[in-house]
Amino acid sequence: MTQILALTLFSLWVGGEAAVRSEIQRKSVGECADANTQMTFTKGKIGTLPSAQAVQAETNVDGAELIAIEYGSNYKVVTEKMSKELYVLTQCGTTKPSQTELADVLGRHVNYKVKHFTIPLQVASSSSTVHLAFFKALGVQDRIKHVSEYASGPCWQKALGCGAKFESGNATLGAAQISEVEAHFMDCTSSSDCDNVNNEAKGVHFSATQDPAPLQSAEHIKFMAAFFNKEELASQLFSTTLASYTSAAVVVSPKPLVAWIQFTTMGGAGWDEHQFELSQVDYKLKMTEDAGAANVDGPAVQARTGSNMSTTEASFGKTYKVLLSSFNGSKNDAAAAFFAGLGAVDVIIDETYAGWGVAAQDYTFETFMTHMGLASTSSLAFMQNKKVLRIDGTISGMAPHGLDWYESRIAHPDWAVEGLAHQVHADASKNFMYIRNIANGEAPVVLSASACTSILPVCDALSFAEPISMMVDATVSTSVAKCLSLLLLLVIAGAQV
Repeated sequence: MTQILALTLFSLWVGGEAAVRSEIQRKSVGECADANTQMTFTKGKIGTLPSAQAVQAETNVDGAELIAIEYGSNYKVVTEKMSKELYVLTQCGTTKPSQTELADVLGRHVNYKVKHFTIPLQVASSSSTVHLAFFKALGVQDRIKHVSEYASGPCWQKALGCGAKFESGNATLGAAQISEVEAHFMDCTSSSDCDNVNNEAKGVHFSATQDPAPLQSAEHIKFMAAFFNKEELASQLFSTTLASYTSAAVVVSPKPLVAWIQFTTMGGAGWDEHQFELSQVDYKLKMTEDAGAANVDGPAVQARTGSNMSTTEASFGKTYKVLLSSFNGSKNDAAAAFFAGLGAVDVIIDETYAGWGVAAQDYTFETFMTHMGLASTSSLAFMQNKKVLRIDGTISGMAPHGLDWYESRIAHPDWAVEGLAHQVHADASKNFMYIRNIANGEAPVVLSASACTSILPVCDALSFAEPISMMVDATVSTSVAKCLSLLLLLVIAGAQV
């Protein structure tokens, strides 16, 4: 008992950090296996990924099939194909598998990097907003210590206010932060180079955005769940998302014609090259169709524009570009050629970057016209119909004002389809989400840290993360374990007085 008390007090006060349970404490709350546990994963095990349900719902999109989960008695092997890594996840309180036990899976994944983790993770970090909505849905926000400054969710903003910013721009500080956690969720440098992940011992690549199918991207919640023993919840959440996505879809005729465009200074002959772009990335095309609209025909646009339009093709879709340099730097001439090529488009979705630290509400219809070289008297259909949309309809109130489109949309494609249908069809029966109409002067919804009511250990050094049950059908709960749990609660209560 004295040992339990000492360990508890140490974990509460050492270095002012948020409380982290010792293995003894984790056993007392049923998070780790002990001598009485019949340790065999039985609850919530994930089958083939992507699931048959996801594939059936997206028959017109070729998914990337980047992840897989296999189960041993006390460990899981999670495969991430883009980074070529195997994550061996061993249940807390048990011994990690031997090379002999892993021989089969290693033989099927030659040259894959192998990394070992103890689960459920107690403390992790993230350098991308993509991960955050998945953490939130799984209820593990209280186990995330560092996040991107672009986070938009209320509780992530609250965490940032408590010093949780991940220092992605400072390699030394970033490395020090990673040393404080058990796993760091991150992106590959590019679609062809994952050395940054491979070289980080605690790095975990999360490839949801590399999957062109919106629902199959959302199903990566099952991959994330494996690190927290939350697979049963993940399966329930994905079933809900699938049903909601189906419900949000719209069937209508005729369909309004949509184009996703932007004016940018990136790419081309150099980083200072200005250009107009038409994006035909697979997930955008899919969601546009499911929202009851039609996508502009990219090849037809290029044929109408001629040699002044170039095409960039990647695994996730095509981008069509008109460079100002092709028109001796004249924006007006380049814009005229670009919009003539687009043809009779009914709805524009403008993805132009607003600028560093610029709040979304400062990007107006006038800003759009300036960027695009258009006048209010333009006869273009989307100008006459006032159908100019942006993806900054839901944002963080904290600078640099991150867009929720890049955070929760990946985990919730159903929200995106509904939000798009709401605007494209002016359908009040569909909820507003992510998308605003700047042609009508619509302002973004601003998310605030004040909306977070959760207790976060990163903000409260006396709080523990909520315990996570093991994936077993039954564990032996002895009177000793109950006494340990009671003592732990009493110690915490005493420390808070």
